[in-house]
Amino acid sequence: MGEGLTGIYAIANNDSGKVYVGSTATSFKKRWAEHRAGLRGNYHHNSHLQAAWARYGEGAFEFVICEYVDDPDRLIEREQYWLDKFRLMCAVYNMGVVAACPILGMTFSLSEETRRRISAALVGNSRRAGLYPCFIHRDTKEVIPAGANLAAMCRERGLSYVGMDDVKSRRTFHHKGWEILDESLRKIKMPRKPVSKAGRAAVSRSKSGASHPNWGKCLSEKTKARIGESNAGEYPAFVRRETREVIPAGRNLSKMCRERGLRQACMSLVVHGHQRSHQGWALLPQ
Repeated sequence: MGEGLTGIYAIANNDSGKVYVGSTATSFKKRWAEHRAGLRGNYHHNSHLQAAWARYGEGAFEFVICEYVDDPDRLIEREQYWLDKFRLMCAVYNMGVVAACPILGMTFSLSEETRRRISAALVGNSRRAGLYPCFIHRDTKEVIPAGANLAAMCRERGLSYVGMDDVKSRRTFHHKGWEILDESLRKIKMPRKPVSKAGRAAVSRSKSGASHPNWGKCLSEKTKARIGESNAGEYPAFVRRETREVIPAGRNLSKMCRERGLRQACMSLVVHGHQRSHQGWALLPQ
């Protein structure tokens, strides 16, 4: 199992015949080590695989390489292919059926008794259940008294929990007409006096050309360099997958991208792990 090889793998249970399908953008050896650590420590993210590991023992499982994939952008596509293929042949430990978003297609459900117990346990927990203030409907003037379980209140009244939580957190003013019973907030949302098109044009003219407060002002090259240096952050080392060329770690990602004809936004996504590569450049494995 070589270092730096990426692609699709399966963790097969030789006793039951079930498999777990996954992909790795680092190396098969590292990914298998991560799975074993989680399973041995009883904290693996897949509860089905964890339960089977505890039942059958470590010796019943085998790590199998299904396919080598050089292009990291094709990993999800090939993982989906192998997941669909194994699901036709045998049972799988994967809890979802969509490789790009494993939570989609999950088939588990909670009984009404379990839902009731969870709801009762959350009552009084202001962080998880959600203490909420009084709400008032802007049209009917109906009032919802303050309570201790925002989720339960929304279910009873057919409201969206996310929408009412946004109102409670003041990220939005109302949801389906319901707003916080708070005079200070309602003063903030009073509509402004409408401005005519002629008035808008006059304001625009007053701030254009020589009338603009920054008109004629410019920064010296020295000042621009100092601002650029102060805003320049550190970036890690990159490696090009095809040529194995390495860009050493440094400062000022924007400058480096300009010099090499790369897009700073895409390279920033690579730095923060939101994108595997850009024009073949990926993070240099530690």
